[in-house]
Amino acid sequence: MKKFFYILVISILSAAAALALWSISGYLLSMKDKTAPQLPDEVTLNTAAGYQLGSNVDVQCEIKLPRYRKVLNCLLTPGEGTVVSASPAAKVIKHSWRYNTWRISGTVTCIRPGVSRSGVMAIELSPLENSQQKSAFTLAIPAITIKELPAVPDPVPQLAPESAAAKKWSKKWHFLWLLLLIIPLLLWIFRKKSQPEKKIPLHKRTLDALALLRADVISKNVSAESGIIRLTDVIRFYLEQRYSLPDSGKTTPEFLEDMENNSTLPESDRPFLQHFLNAADLIKFAKAPCDASAVNNAIDSAEKLVTNTAMPEEDKNV
Repeated sequence: MKKFFYILVISILSAAAALALWSISGYLLSMKDKTAPQLPDEVTLNTAAGYQLGSNVDVQCEIKLPRYRKVLNCLLTPGEGTVVSASPAAKVIKHSWRYNTWRISGTVTCIRPGVSRSGVMAIELSPLENSQQKSAFTLAIPAITIKELPAVPDPVPQLAPESAAAKKWSKKWHFLWLLLLIIPLLLWIFRKKSQPEKKIPLHKRTLDALALLRADVISKNVSAESGIIRLTDVIRFYLEQRYSLPDSGKTTPEFLEDMENNSTLPESDRPFLQHFLNAADLIKFAKAPCDASAVNNAIDSAEKLVTNTAMPEEDKNV
């Protein structure tokens, strides 16, 4: 009996060790895959048609990643005519030896009849070490055809007339029902006023503005030239607020001189800032050519600049 027990324990331990070795070897081999992930051009919807006002539309996509890479963040920017009703979430739906399949899904709600504008789903992956590959990607949300609600049948069915006893009861307790509604409302207003207002950190507001600008450029709500000018304004406002610079209409050389004299701006971000602002001046004043790809690349660099220069206390509050 003891011999059988020993054999059973050794077999279980051997199987566990083999399983662990199998898993570890697959993870280590997955680290050799440095290629960019293959993403679709747009997300998929839960059905092709039949949306009405108030309908919830599930938007999702699936991507295959090496096991050592993960989906860090995802953001939905809905198109005009829809709103986000469930923030996007990412989870692994399929495991394999070297790769995992991730599903990113969220929900938007139809709020306006007609054809909605194209929205954007932004996805951030864990970055590759010592690699110039970008870790943030954007996928288009297809336009949605939203139908009107069906008309109410005519004539509208009439309710039975209220009895005399019900009318008497309604008048008697009307004042009491009014008090029961007013008291919770007053308590809610008092509690809301007593709570301190949570201020959104500067770098978080700036990143949200950059995400909205990216969505407008992708959906062609703004031209590439207008997008690079708007991007310049966002970055200059962020730097003025971040480093307590006076809000002025200084020229680009004067603004760059102020930033050079500011020792708190990281050295690694100064070349990008100089190149970016000078290039924006060429587009704004010299009418240099610009396309959506260039604007997207500039937004990628601007997001890195904001992340690198975020105040430490802002990082703790996020």
